[in-house]
Amino acid sequence: MIGALLALASAATLGLNTAIVRRGVRWAPPYYLIIFSLTAAVPVFVVLAFIAGQGQRAGELAMSDYGLLCLAGVLNFIGGRYSNFMAIQAIGANLTAPLRTLSTLISAILGFTILNEEITDLRLLGLALIIAAPLLAFSRPSQMKIELKSGTKLKLAKGFSFSGIASISYAFSNLLLGYVLSGTGMSIMGAAVAHAAAATIMLATLTLPRNQRGLAVLSMNSLYVFLLVSVAMISAQILRFAAFERAPVSVVSALIETVAFFGLGFAYLINREHELFSRQIVAGVALAMVGAIVLTI
Repeated sequence: MIGALLALASAATLGLNTAIVRRGVRWAPPYYLIIFSLTAAVPVFVVLAFIAGQGQRAGELAMSDYGLLCLAGVLNFIGGRYSNFMAIQAIGANLTAPLRTLSTLISAILGFTILNEEITDLRLLGLALIIAAPLLAFSRPSQMKIELKSGTKLKLAKGFSFSGIASISYAFSNLLLGYVLSGTGMSIMGAAVAHAAAATIMLATLTLPRNQRGLAVLSMNSLYVFLLVSVAMISAQILRFAAFERAPVSVVSALIETVAFFGLGFAYLINREHELFSRQIVAGVALAMVGAIVLTI
């Protein structure tokens, strides 16, 4: 019961984060959001790893495992999170949600083909729903551009591209994390290594003059957004790892996918003038959420 509640809390926090990002990218570009949130997360997860006794067991993982964790971190937090933030900036959180679940589809295909996981009728239904979700959500592209009350322009091509990159990145990252950490009891240590690898690369890019100039012109509003996004992302990850410690992976994975539901609710509360809420979009988000849950059962 506690594990399920933690998983739902993680999903709710992630849903809130998508709404914060949608509003925040007007002041803080996704590039700087990623740098700040990753850098803030590293010391938190390092401390948590030692509190949990996993830091003291660091030698139990091979060097190759650390290499795969670093690669998983780059895929998840740069390829995945950065691309997801860019997609939210381009088309909003509601339209990004059904596309993001394609990562679950790709993960399932990788599991079937590489890990020889079982293919059931229920999982095939989940695959079908995930494929249908974005087709339904984007069934009226011409109408989308005139439905936003705020006049916010949708950049559909950019949103599609970055959502696709995010889905592929998340799927391969999950595969690597599962391969390295499964059965080790070192999930928080793995999260610390993955965050550190991605943060190191992103911080290195700040040496470029163009990025330094962009940092210099950030406003006070940007700092507030950085803080909110960092707190939301770190909290969601802590709740997620805590849930995996207290409930079966299948249950936690399914409940995490309710992020689409929570994201829709927070978008309505916070960004209703900057998001689309047409019937086909809401139905597409619902199909994506149900399909992802069915696929993880």
